Amino acid sequence: MDISESYVFCKEFGVTSAMLFEGETFPTIPIVKNGLVMEMLQIRNSQSITWKVFATWIKSLFQLEKELEPWGLQRSAIALKSTKQKLQKSSKKQEIDSLLQQPFLLPQQFKGQPEADKPKAAMKPVQSEFMQQAVQTANKSLACELIVAEDKYLAQKEKYEELQEKREQMERELQHFNPHNVKRREKRKVLKIEEQKETILQLEKELKTKQTEAAKNATARALYFKKKCKQLQYDKDCLNCADLEEKYDKMRERNIELLQANAELTERIKKLEDRKLTTFKDGKYTDDVRLCMMELLAHNVATRQVEPVIKAVLKLADIKYEKLPKHTIINEMLIESRCISQVQLAEVLSVPSYNTLHTDGTTKFGHKYNGYQVSTNEGFLTLGIQEVCFGTAQTELTTLQDILEELSEAASHHGFSDAGKQIVASLKSTMSDRASTEKAFNKLIASYRAEILPDVVRNWKDLTTHEKNSMARMYHFFCGMHMVVGMADNASESLKLFETNHESHEDGQPEMCSEAGTVRLIRTACKAFEKRGDEKSGCALQFTSYLKRQGIAKNPLVHFRGNRFNVLFANGGRVYFLYAHMLHFLNKVWGTPNRLLKAVLHDASCDLYIAGCKA
Repeated sequence: MDISESYVFCKEFGVTSAMLFEGETFPTIPIVKNGLVMEMLQIRNSQSITWKVFATWIKSLFQLEKELEPWGLQRSAIALKSTKQKLQKSSKKQEIDSLLQQPFLLPQQFKGQPEADKPKAAMKPVQSEFMQQAVQTANKSLACELIVAEDKYLAQKEKYEELQEKREQMERELQHFNPHNVKRREKRKVLKIEEQKETILQLEKELKTKQTEAAKNATARALYFKKKCKQLQYDKDCLNCADLEEKYDKMRERNIELLQANAELTERIKKLEDRKLTTFKDGKYTDDVRLCMMELLAHNVATRQVEPVIKAVLKLADIKYEKLPKHTIINEMLIESRCISQVQLAEVLSVPSYNTLHTDGTTKFGHKYNGYQVSTNEGFLTLGIQEVCFGTAQTELTTLQDILEELSEAASHHGFSDAGKQIVASLKSTMSDRASTEKAFNKLIASYRAEILPDVVRNWKDLTTHEKNSMARMYHFFCGMHMVVGMADNASESLKLFETNHESHEDGQPEMCSEAGTVRLIRTACKAFEKRGDEKSGCALQFTSYLKRQGIAKNPLVHFRGNRFNVLFANGGRVYFLYAHMLHFLNKVWGTPNRLLKAVLHDASCDLYIAGCKA
């Protein structure tokens, strides 16, 4: 057999099954512990080995020359096993481990010699060097057994005293009993049994009644829940029907849309197959032609060039056509497109919303113009641009009212009533520059909007004062870019004052000038070297070529006209970057054949003006 992992001591000391059953030599063990002998005893019991063979194992284990007496070894092994079992019953694990770790003591009698005839030397333990330790271990074991015995004795004594007390108590109770008391007690017992039987019968009746009522209630509740389930199922079916009807309506609408798209595509395919475009029908040009004209006009195609453009495209597509509108009719279509755009404005801006009105005024060649735009969540829409006589705030408001009145008239033919007032009511804020006229206009438009709200808002009289004030309130925003223009003017005045205090005027230079020398240098340099500058006295093309030879691919100067914002500061930095090239170009390459270039050379040679450009 194989010694399993459960035999810890056999594994520790190297005892194998080959040593026990096949006669292999046992290893040398200095101290044979009780645990190893106990495991070998367990193997002997499991394999039904005789005590004589077991004695041979112990002899080989201790490496003895003489044979051991089996009956003495049996007695020692059984005593050791008994001690272990007692400790296991007392649940003293530490003492069990200590017992197994102790050395095993061999019996003192040897085979073939009576105990009385054995010599004195034989009475000594085989392992004399461990005798003292073994005796101490045996004493400890005996002390443990004594403690266990004392504990058992005390426990038995306590049990005995308890039983003695119970016996005395029962004897005292029996003294009170006599035959008469027993009869009365029996009688009471019989009466009590009868009462209990009646009570049991009554309880059984009540139980049956309650069971009957419970069954009825259960049946009623089952019917109720069954009815409820049917109702819920019906509601669910109804909802499903509603969902199906909704899906059916959507599919039907989608089918109609697809049929219309199919019809349009079929018509287009037919037109393409015929390679002929119908442009005039029922005494008028078709809507496709009108839409095409409007789109071309929106892309800034001149009215006289619309017809040639369409002809060129149709020729490219190899499509024949009947006739196309001339520029006189296209001018009328331009008016028609304006009316359509007004109807679009009425349709989009008549819806109550929080729109913003953008206003601005400008002057071109002596003519004054006012422009109006409205920004929505989707983008910007232009109300109109109109020439005015005066640039006052009242004129700006009157112009806006005229534009809205014209828009209302055009939209009234398409189902929109009071479109102008609806648009004004939808305005919640304004956006303009910081001009005084714009600030005054903001007050006028807010007052005008407050006047028309009762005519536009439903149930205006039923609203509270707080609600009315909240709806009439407008918010005003101002553009911050105009501050840059003001900064340029202030910078010019500051530079002029600075130059007056620090420069020393040379011969031929006027002592009084309307602008600062730095600003004059920037302006004249752009006029001389920028491509949109002075055609007569400037040399922009030659200077640009010179810059390319110097490794500068592009001339960075820009023209003043059309670049109002930040142009002074931008060109000032560019002049500072190029002033060395300007001096070399004018001194060594091109020269100064006119007064403009002489002025540029003079100012560019002044360190004070160059410092102003850098600043």
